[in-house]
Amino acid sequence: MAIFFGAFALVSLLSLAFLLIFAHDVQLGYAVLTVLFAVAAWRARRSCVVIQTENNLIVREIQWTHRIPKEQVSRFSVEAGPIWPRFGRGGNFLVAEMKGGRLRGFKEFSEPLGAAGERSLEGVAAALNSAWGLR
Repeated sequence: MAIFFGAFALVSLLSLAFLLIFAHDVQLGYAVLTVLFAVAAWRARRSCVVIQTENNLIVREIQWTHRIPKEQVSRFSVEAGPIWPRFGRGGNFLVAEMKGGRLRGFKEFSEPLGAAGERSLEGVAAALNSAWGLR
């Protein structure tokens, strides 16, 4: 994702440079697009990261960064379901089960159905649970 946004930012920057030289009437639109693509590239570069500290879980996604206190989490698990319903994409994704019974799904941390291996989400959920001593 970061590669695509970075490429768009570069193309937009080159277009802006071209417009600065030859056409002065549409500079603002390209300047705004350049800034938006650069910000999206930076966010995408830092996304899909789970950081577990002693007291908090920090989940960085492309659009949002979630901070979840340890006291609110009952355990971590993996659920199966739709990830991108409009495109018919489903799979397994990481879920934080909260103390009140609510599920907090992180659909950017997903894998295809039936995926297995040492980096599977089941292993990630087990590592998160063992680090905090959850069941």
